[in-house]
Amino acid sequence: MYGLSLFLLGWADLSGDGTSWLANPILFFSWIFMLVKQPKIAAFLGLLSVAVAFYYLTETEITVNEAGHKSSITSYGLGYYLWITSCVTMFIGSLILLRSKPSA
Repeated sequence: MYGLSLFLLGWADLSGDGTSWLANPILFFSWIFMLVKQPKIAAFLGLLSVAVAFYYLTETEITVNEAGHKSSITSYGLGYYLWITSCVTMFIGSLILLRSKPSA
């Protein structure tokens, strides 16, 4: 399945094994809070997205189509590691911004 379709349809399996998909909107809101210069909230959401994304490692099956058919997870590809890297980079970047912010 292509990554974009997984991203767009991942919410459909939230009641089952798709809980890890929630890292995507959490990461998105982390980016928004970073843009509006709220590094504390961005750091918290970044850490939460890392935790939820790593939760995917506990899953053994993934839904592969709209009918609900499942398939075993046999390996993790480059996309998964880029996803994790994006979450970790957001968390570390917000911590750096938080530490470099001058205190008033």
